[in-house]
Amino acid sequence: MNYPRRFIFHANATGVSAHIRCPEESILEVQGASALPVVGGFSTSKVGAKNLPVPKTVHDDEIKFSDYLRFDSVETTASGDFADKKKAIAISLGKLAPDAVPTTATVTSKVQGFRVADIFEAKLAQIGIISSANPKATEPSIQLKGNKLEGVKVAGFELKVTLDEDLFNKYDTLEKLQAAYEKGLPKERMEMFHRSPNSRSKKLQMSKGLAYATIIRKLEWVNGKPEGLKELGVNAFSLKGFGDVYLGELLISSASRRLTMIRIQFGYPIGGEASAAEGESNGSHWP
Repeated sequence: MNYPRRFIFHANATGVSAHIRCPEESILEVQGASALPVVGGFSTSKVGAKNLPVPKTVHDDEIKFSDYLRFDSVETTASGDFADKKKAIAISLGKLAPDAVPTTATVTSKVQGFRVADIFEAKLAQIGIISSANPKATEPSIQLKGNKLEGVKVAGFELKVTLDEDLFNKYDTLEKLQAAYEKGLPKERMEMFHRSPNSRSKKLQMSKGLAYATIIRKLEWVNGKPEGLKELGVNAFSLKGFGDVYLGELLISSASRRLTMIRIQFGYPIGGEASAAEGESNGSHWP
């Protein structure tokens, strides 16, 4: 076989999903899902308000919720195309090689009125990622745009969330980000990257080609913290009787970036997981 080099589109976005594992299993199918085929195109999804009922057994004296997970609306999009439509026509007519034109892919996810067990609430969770792949570049440029996390409350306590898109837009490839990290970033930004507790390396920590970071620069409790809360990092905390909450998680590779605005790992008395507002976009040519 001797096939011409071409761009492989890969982009997806999801709205809300949850899997309650105990005391009874209950699955909320992914609400709002958009994904691109290999040739690019446009995909969109809109979903109205929905509830995931609370399990009916065990700990009824502790759980007083009419339902467990609720949201008002979800909207997701994924789009991908050649950056120059006229040159795209030339490719179709065989006048240009399939890899001669840069491509762009965009994903968005917008979740409104996300509430879990009357404990965690976010009025708006929104992500946006734009990837641009130039055939002559070794890595795609992947930037963040329109990311928001607003109206967050935990057990009735208001949480102000400060995002930092600028850092990841300035260093829009893994290569640039690694170089900036090794050179040294300001302390508050160094804390936005995962590092093993005993590591002395100045290099960006990677696991199977992925770096873990967060677009959260700061979490501020406006009028005190909930009882039983333990901070896990600049973007995460644990709440006794509820579970662990991770905000603005960003997974970065040489070809992609994946952003999850809200991820919850439930603890006693409910076990399971949930996520809201997530997307991934990349850029790669083959061969």
